[in-house]
Amino acid sequence: MGRCRRPVRRRTRRLDPHPPHPNRKHPLMFYEIRRYQVQPGRRDEWVRYMAEAIIPFQVSKGVSVTATFITDDDPDGYVWIRRFDDEAQRIALNAAVYDSERWTSQLGLQCEQFLIPEQATLTRVIPVSDAGLAGIEKAMGLG
Repeated sequence: MGRCRRPVRRRTRRLDPHPPHPNRKHPLMFYEIRRYQVQPGRRDEWVRYMAEAIIPFQVSKGVSVTATFITDDDPDGYVWIRRFDDEAQRIALNAAVYDSERWTSQLGLQCEQFLIPEQATLTRVIPVSDAGLAGIEKAMGLG
């Protein structure tokens, strides 16, 4: 206990039927899209807690947090995206975060107060472009 229940893992299929280009810098790079259902009426508190505690802690352990969102169609929905170079990095960084003393004695316990764990989902996605999200934003003039 002491750790937020890990979300249900849902794998998504690669939209591109062709294998990655052989010169691709990170052929195994992927993103995790984590969707949480926050206890009714507590989303604003959760957003602050993520921004002030969870995200800085995860980043301090080496996790790349790409983006966070609130859902437009659900007043208690929250989504965030993490990026990993490969599965080995994901395993190592998850261990650094979720097996740490701070997580097990403080942060994880607080998560349990905010979230509805059985409604959390995790989807792993692989970019179909070598550029990933940053390249797409740049191409659209956003980055």
